[in-house]
Amino acid sequence: MKKNEAHKQYWIGQNLQFFPNQRTILKMSFPRVFIRFTVEHHSVAKYEDFKRSISEVEWMDGEKPTADDLERVFSEAWEFVNLEDYIVEKGIDAFDD
Repeated sequence: MKKNEAHKQYWIGQNLQFFPNQRTILKMSFPRVFIRFTVEHHSVAKYEDFKRSISEVEWMDGEKPTADDLERVFSEAWEFVNLEDYIVEKGIDAFDD
């Protein structure tokens, strides 16, 4: 499996004190975005499930992107979460450099 260069500016996190069943994605390249989504067992295995699980989206540059950019960002974020979960399960050695 290859690393996806588009994911280089994506980060994942949690705030267990206030949102114990949710995770967050930060995308630090344009368009910068904060995405908070609900985590359930295999809740993000399908793209449509991931989109339904999103509870908050904040565009950090102040304006919402075009529909095409929005779809691209959500798709990249979904792929990123799944790859990060894969790494946790299989280890980083599952990736080719």
